[in-house]
Amino acid sequence: MNVGGPAWQVSVLTRGLDQNRFQSLLLAGELEDGEGDFLGLRDPDLPVTKIPVLRRSIRLGALGDDLRALVAIRRAIKQFRPDIVHTHTAKAGLLGRLAAVTCRVPLRVHTFHGHLLYGYFGPATSRMLLTIERVLARRTTALVAV
Repeated sequence: MNVGGPAWQVSVLTRGLDQNRFQSLLLAGELEDGEGDFLGLRDPDLPVTKIPVLRRSIRLGALGDDLRALVAIRRAIKQFRPDIVHTHTAKAGLLGRLAAVTCRVPLRVHTFHGHLLYGYFGPATSRMLLTIERVLARRTTALVAV
């Protein structure tokens, strides 16, 4: 997980769960070139299952990797059988919620960290992401903005 607010929040949330009452499975992608490693710097013992093909960048050329990441996330969800899936960040949130919906996870929560809907990408990509978010929002139990 790259250094930043989402990784810190996920670490705190995961560590804060009562291990006698809850089981958790943390899935994370690989770092992009030049990104700092939160786990290595702050929380090296946090149990994380890596999805090697999941990367943060949103590029049309990475569509094949994104589909492979979706399959890997669905596989992990089917094996773990969670009652709740809580996603963070734009791409992981999109793929994780899509996997949770298609695996019929009862509760789906997404936390927005900043935004990518306006001014981050060009107009066409922004419109596409906004449309996808609107569709997913209707299938998400709770949305959190930080």
